Amino acid sequence: MQTNDINKQTILKLLPIIFFSLFFFDFLFAQNPAQKPFIFGNNNTNIPTKPNNFDEYLVQLALTNSPELEGTRYDIEARNAEIGIAKKEWMRNLSGGLNFNDVSFPYFLKYNLGWDTYFGKTIDTNRFSRIATYPLWNINLGLNLFDLRSRKNKIQFAENRKKISMTEETFKRQKIRAEVLKRYQEFLETYEILKIRLQALDAAEANKTQISSLFSVNKAKFEDYNTANKTYFEALESKSRSESDIKLKRIALEEMIGVKWESVEKIKESYDVLKK
Repeated sequence: MQTNDINKQTILKLLPIIFFSLFFFDFLFAQNPAQKPFIFGNNNTNIPTKPNNFDEYLVQLALTNSPELEGTRYDIEARNAEIGIAKKEWMRNLSGGLNFNDVSFPYFLKYNLGWDTYFGKTIDTNRFSRIATYPLWNINLGLNLFDLRSRKNKIQFAENRKKISMTEETFKRQKIRAEVLKRYQEFLETYEILKIRLQALDAAEANKTQISSLFSVNKAKFEDYNTANKTYFEALESKSRSESDIKLKRIALEEMIGVKWESVEKIKESYDVLKK
């Protein structure tokens, strides 16, 4: 009998520890692990599906690697959590209680659980004669009616916030798509401009060489010689500006797609082969 009493006392002492442990582990496993943010230049050229053309590939790559869209996706997840909270908000002020008085509590332990002692004290059955004076237990429940009546509006509010976030995501996708296509076309255009300026430079250099030869034997005027040199150096300057524009346009495109241009050049070549 003494061993049983000790076991019962041990169980009662362990109940708070068990309760705290369950709460702690529930809180621990409820936490979502932090996801690694996108880092520019990690050569992430993979996308969910392969588009039919390289232009669309760049668009999909930009959508996949966009930190702005990633933030929007987290925002939508937060809105989903808000909806879940709104649906359970009425439970916040739900309260209840179960009370045993000094007489009925030992009575409950004695005749429902078969205990003879609790917390090291022997249950005095002589006191049970007063049980008729006191109720065995008291139960009370409470609920805030405002929370219950406003539950539908809170859920609707949370759902509307989610719709706003989803609309923003759609707007950002359209904006990213247009900006990627624009920057890619500007990038390609700089190469075409460079080709034209290289042709102009070749022509200016040939003309400069010819005029210089004629001028050296007094068969060309100084004005023609001076103009030929000026035209040549202007063409050379234009070529330098074109090369700089290519670098700047490439940087602008890399900013959108999230990777270095060198990482997608081979992919572009594979699309060019398919065109042929």
